[in-house]
Parts: sequence; C-alpha cells; structure tokens
Amino acid sequence: MSSEQIEINIPSSEEHRKEIFKAIEQMSDAMTRMKAEGEYIKETKKFIKETYEIDPKWISKTLKDFHDDKFDKTVKEFEEYEAFYETIVNMKNNSTGGENPPAFDD
Repeated sequence: MSSEQIEINIPSSEEHRKEIFKAIEQMSDAMTRMKAEGEYIKETKKFIKETYEIDPKWISKTLKDFHDDKFDKTVKEFEEYEAFYETIVNMKNNSTGGENPPAFDD
C-alpha cells in the first residue's frame, strides 16, 4: 500500500497571503448571503402556502422553471411521459392475454 503525500503550497509573500485571505473573506460573505437568500426563499414559500394554500412543491417547480427559463422543456417532457405512461398502462389494461416475457410471468 502506497502512502500519498499531501502538499499545500503556502505562499511566502505576505502580499499573496493577504490577497488569499481577502478572497476567503469575500467568499465567506457570499456564503452568508446565499444562506440568507435561501432562508428568504423558504420563508416566502411558507407565506404562499399559508396565504394561498398552494403546495410548496408547485411553487418550487414554478420558481425553478421560471429561473432556468425551461417551462417549455418541462411541458414537452411531461407530454412525452404522459404518452409513454398511457401507452404502457393502457396496454396492460387492454391486454388480450398475450405472453409476458419470461422474467415477468405472473
């Protein structure tokens, strides 16, 4: 079994260390903002649920489709799924007793 050595390049320049620290501070601030925005979204979904009695899953789905600008894709995928589902389920419900593949015999 071989052991891997881990190397961390520690900058010797004080200027570089300060720049890296400033970048870490800024990223930490960004993470704080992200957390706060996540809380805002969560609280807004809760407000909509309580005020308008809308299931949060529909708010989340609508938000995602709106934000990603992919409503048309979502609708197309659903239509394809709907056609697939109806074809498969209707085939079983309307089956004339045809043979099942060996792995699926009743």
